[in-house]
Amino acid sequence: MLALYFFGVFYEHVSSVKASFLTFFISGLAANILSSAISPKVYSAGASASILGVFGGVFRYKRVHGMEWKLDLAVAVFLVLGGGLPGINVPAHFFGFLTGYFVSTFLNI
Repeated sequence: MLALYFFGVFYEHVSSVKASFLTFFISGLAANILSSAISPKVYSAGASASILGVFGGVFRYKRVHGMEWKLDLAVAVFLVLGGGLPGINVPAHFFGFLTGYFVSTFLNI
């Protein structure tokens, strides 16, 4: 949740409360649906995919606006892979990040 605070405040500042909520909500929903589709025996529900969606939106914003993004990419890869911890739904993290990236593109942030 600390990651949501730091990245969410930035994302909300550069977009809007509505865009931040849409990115968070759509990323979590899409990520869990897509994850369930490719791994039907894995059950997951949580905010981590949504948080990575916001991170994907921040990543896209920084790339489009010429800000430093390479460290963000390294952090995203680490977060998507779950830090190597067992029991982490890696596909949900991956789809959350991608969905956030594309939602921010659609919202033109």
